[in-house]
Amino acid sequence: MNSFKILYLAISIGSIVACAPIKPYAQNPFNPTAKLAQTIGKEGAISNSAGFKAAGVGLAATETSVPGAIPSGVGVGIAAAMLLGSGDSTPLNVARNANFLEVSMPLSYATDESDAQVKMGKLIETAIFKALESDYKVKVEEYDDTYLFGKVLRPRWIRVNGPKCENWSCQIIAPISTANALQWEGIMKKISPPNEAGFYAYDMSLSNIRSIGLVKITKEYEKSDHRVVEGVELDGFDYNEFFKHISENLPDWVLFKIYRDGKGVYSLKKGIDLSIQP
Repeated sequence: MNSFKILYLAISIGSIVACAPIKPYAQNPFNPTAKLAQTIGKEGAISNSAGFKAAGVGLAATETSVPGAIPSGVGVGIAAAMLLGSGDSTPLNVARNANFLEVSMPLSYATDESDAQVKMGKLIETAIFKALESDYKVKVEEYDDTYLFGKVLRPRWIRVNGPKCENWSCQIIAPISTANALQWEGIMKKISPPNEAGFYAYDMSLSNIRSIGLVKITKEYEKSDHRVVEGVELDGFDYNEFFKHISENLPDWVLFKIYRDGKGVYSLKKGIDLSIQP
C-alpha cells in the first residue's frame, strides 16, 4: 500500500471517531454498541486492558449511520470513555475476535462507487462461503424491517448450519450489500490521489461497517415490526483460521486486519500474516 493510501486511511479513521449508532438488526459482540450483557473480566484480564478497549473505539467508529437509528456518536462516546477510564471499568460489548477490512479497489474493477460497493460485497460474501464450504451450509437472510418514523430497511446477513451451529443457529454479519439490500454498509468512495492511480476505498467518513462477525444466535424475535437477532461468540471455534480462509479468497488489494489478544492488530493479505517476517 503506497504512502497516500496509508495517509488516507489514517486521516479517515481519525475523522470518524464521532459517528457510531447502534445497528438495529444484528446485536452481537461484533457490534460494539449492541445492548447485550457481557461478563465482566477479572482485573488485568484482556477484556479490561487498554488494548482491548482501544480496539473497541476503533471498531465502534466503523459502525454504520442508519436513518432512524440512535443518533451518531453514542457508541464511540462510550468506547472512548471506557478507554480513558479506570482499569476496572465494565468492558465494552466488543468481540474477542474483532476485525476490519481495508480496501484499495482498482478503478477498473467497477463503473462507479455504487457498483464498487455491490461488487465488494459480493467478493466478501463469496469469500465467506468458501471459507466455510467444507463443514457448513449457508443461506442468505434478507427481509424488510420497519424502524423509527416508519423507515423501511432491508437487512442482509448469512445464516449458518454445521458444527457448533446446529439447526441453522449461527449468524454472520458482514458488508455484503446488494443493489436492493444493506446499502448502508460497506459504502465505497473514489479516491484520486495526485500523480497516482486512483482507487475505491470504504468511505470511512460515513462510518460504514467493515467487519465480519460469526456468532451463535441466542435469541431471535420480532420487535415493533423489525427482527432482532442476539448472539455470542462461539467457544472453541477457530476464528483465526476462519479469517485466514476468508483472506485467502479476497483480492490482494484487500487487507484483513484482526485484533490479536494482547498484541494489537495484525494484517492478512491473501491469507498471509504480514506481521510474520519471512
